[in-house]
Amino acid sequence: MLHLLYPKAVHCTTNLLLKIYIFLSQFGLESALEQESGVNVIYGCHPHFADTLDLPNKLVLEDLLERANVVGLGEIGLDHSLKNSVDRDVQKRAFRMQLRMAIQRKLPICLHIREATEEGFKVLEEVSSGWVEGGGEGNVGRDETK
Repeated sequence: MLHLLYPKAVHCTTNLLLKIYIFLSQFGLESALEQESGVNVIYGCHPHFADTLDLPNKLVLEDLLERANVVGLGEIGLDHSLKNSVDRDVQKRAFRMQLRMAIQRKLPICLHIREATEEGFKVLEEVSSGWVEGGGEGNVGRDETK
């Protein structure tokens, strides 16, 4: 598994973030996380839920990424392990879409790459075309101990 981690962030995958967002919005509290001092978040669609990243959920994710306390996008990527039943092409589409969102907003990413290291790096190179930068406290690397 490969992870690019952003420190001091709360992680919400799309299915969880939508439940939280819907719950909070029912009570007019959708910006409650923004008002909480010192809380930063990353939003993204985990590869196990890539098939839920349809147009309405993409628009919700794009809206959430514009909030002031957002410090990254993740966990995104590819998971070709037996634990994930989502079609590989669907995962790649969701991964590409979210990489473009991150690049457009200049957000760091948190990657989830399992049993798809080479394919994951190909997608990263294809979408980023020279944009990928290192730095900060995050680390990226290959863990071949599957």
